[in-house]
Amino acid sequence: MVGHYYSVFAYERPISRYAIRPISPSHCQAILQELSGIVTFDDHGSLVFNLTSTSLLSHIDMIAYTESDLLQRMFLLSLSHLALPLRNDMLFGNAPSQSLMRRIKDSRYLNYWMLSCSNCDEQYFLNTCDTAASLSSIVSYHACIASLIHMGRLVCAEVEKRCPLARDDEPAFPTLFGSVPSQLAYVSTMIANFRSYMDDLELMVLNILDGERQQRVDSGPSSSSSSSSSSPSSDERQELLPPLFDMNMVLERHELMRRWHKEMQRLSSIFFPDDPVVLTEKIFPNNWHKSAKVQTALAFLDQFLPGRPTFLSRSQASRSLEQIDCHYLHTQLALLEPEADNGLWLDFPWNVADETNPTERMVIMEKLWERIVHHDGLLISSRESLFFGFWTIGHLSYWKGVWLGPELEDRYFLISDPELRYFKVLTIAQAERFVADLNNLVNPTDGAVVQHYRTKKLCKEL
Repeated sequence: MVGHYYSVFAYERPISRYAIRPISPSHCQAILQELSGIVTFDDHGSLVFNLTSTSLLSHIDMIAYTESDLLQRMFLLSLSHLALPLRNDMLFGNAPSQSLMRRIKDSRYLNYWMLSCSNCDEQYFLNTCDTAASLSSIVSYHACIASLIHMGRLVCAEVEKRCPLARDDEPAFPTLFGSVPSQLAYVSTMIANFRSYMDDLELMVLNILDGERQQRVDSGPSSSSSSSSSSPSSDERQELLPPLFDMNMVLERHELMRRWHKEMQRLSSIFFPDDPVVLTEKIFPNNWHKSAKVQTALAFLDQFLPGRPTFLSRSQASRSLEQIDCHYLHTQLALLEPEADNGLWLDFPWNVADETNPTERMVIMEKLWERIVHHDGLLISSRESLFFGFWTIGHLSYWKGVWLGPELEDRYFLISDPELRYFKVLTIAQAERFVADLNNLVNPTDGAVVQHYRTKKLCKEL
């Protein structure tokens, strides 16, 4: 753990969290259930099973797995979160990112690559909250940047399929006066730019991998020492040891993920090519509200320049990832079953706010914490007021549950709020006060489109 605490009730210091989490408890349960259906005993009483007959672990060769070190095993297990077609592309296909995946898996610094995908990130535009939160949830299922680059290209391909919807005789966005690109020209340019950036990002990864290889060559044993004796020299023994931990190397790789995050948010503005969204960049990193105040004034003045989008067109929210059909790329999603815990979550904020017994209120929040830990993160919606309460907007965050403290006995919510680059940290008591305020309207069953409609359907059935 690095950084500092950042509490929603005491804005003090930020916190970052880098941790390798290969699979969530819920995903582990699914894997064990799948394994239980294929395990048999041979005539000698030994366990016999064939992973190729499974859907979650079919990419793992047991002989190679047993010969791999712990980090590589964790890496291979984490790939089970990816849907089978995406997994096969990355490991056995001809995808451009396939060689990156293989090289990262064999990297001496595999732990750095895995750690770099475990922290949260912020929204880079004022109107990409939902997309940014969804991206944070998706990144937590990926073991390294290689699969994220490949996923970005697949999402871009889905957007391109929708390009016939864009018109060549309609403006990309409204303007008071002056000419603007057509929808088709605007979308085509955005797609070309995105593809170019994914290529550049892949080149950055290759450069880092090449640097790792060169560093290993430069620090390796000399040819004379290796040829003089068949037993490992002291240099060779040192080479076999894992490298000393260097947080700067993690941050270098994390920067790649942050750049991917920003470009994916930018791409979300054209998920509907016939109705592109005008993105407004957040000019103050890690401070959405300050950026919104300044950009509101600038956007009002900017609309009077020729060919600039109108003030009102900038208030439209970017599209969520669910609207581009990319969630099929993952075997499990951070979704909460509305009927879980006897339907407790159907009226979650009111269950907390209306409960007069403080102990019962804490019990409800503890159940939410346990449910979040089970899924290793959930998308949870809320709302907040802007401009002194004159404007209320919806908000989406990615919540995680962790233990902190010297004895790991204190439970906390880590909230990846897209407005910030760092996690917010809430004790269960702080989270209870946050939820009890119905102005926030915290709702764990409304964090994603599929959750939202599944809950509405269930409410109708009840």
